[in-house]
Amino acid sequence: MRPHIDRLGETAQNAAQSAAEHSCEYLPTELLKPVRENDYQTLNLAISDGIREMLGVPGTGRRIRKALPYLSVGQAQMIAHNGMARAMEEATFRKILRLGYKLKQVITGPDPCPICRANHEQGPIPVADPFRSGHLYGPFCLACRCAITAARPPCSH
Repeated sequence: MRPHIDRLGETAQNAAQSAAEHSCEYLPTELLKPVRENDYQTLNLAISDGIREMLGVPGTGRRIRKALPYLSVGQAQMIAHNGMARAMEEATFRKILRLGYKLKQVITGPDPCPICRANHEQGPIPVADPFRSGHLYGPFCLACRCAITAARPPCSH
């Protein structure tokens, strides 16, 4: 009999835990303007559940709307995207640190914005250093589809 393998990996488990505890603390203020302050914990849990249940942005947005029906579909989707990205990037950053990597870099998503492109063009940088944008890890912009990863030193040919 094969051992049970949890479909949710270590990084996602850590991201879900982090989101449950403090997702709203790291969301851009413009995204939180329509959210009532007494609903922050509810929002944190909706984002955490979205990660834990692997709902993706659409499913997590629906979960947020169900919990906070006064938000528009667009607001819920943008909060879901940013909240999940922030939690996953933080968990990835912590994993890179824990595993002892010395360098990190940005992998860009499709059609990166100038901020993300500039961070990517830096190439590998020390893990503790911020990128050109001032961030230790993404998301670097509101619609960010980029991510950090551990890196090797550039080849010196």
